[in-house]
Amino acid sequence: MSMTRRADLERTRRISEELKEVSDELIAADSDFNEAVDPDLIESLIYLRCSLRAKYSFLMKQLRSTK
Repeated sequence: MSMTRRADLERTRRISEELKEVSDELIAADSDFNEAVDPDLIESLIYLRCSLRAKYSFLMKQLRSTK
């Protein structure tokens, strides 16, 4: 296996792992949001969810560009 191919596989693996982590964080943030009652907490969770979705989209684009 060439060094380039090995590096591509490693990059794909790292991105996939990070996607899983972001997905888990998003599930937790959604759960917290659904249970929140404090307006300040709700607002912060909205921003967190938005940030996680943006990160997830970025990682998906990165993953697609490696194939």
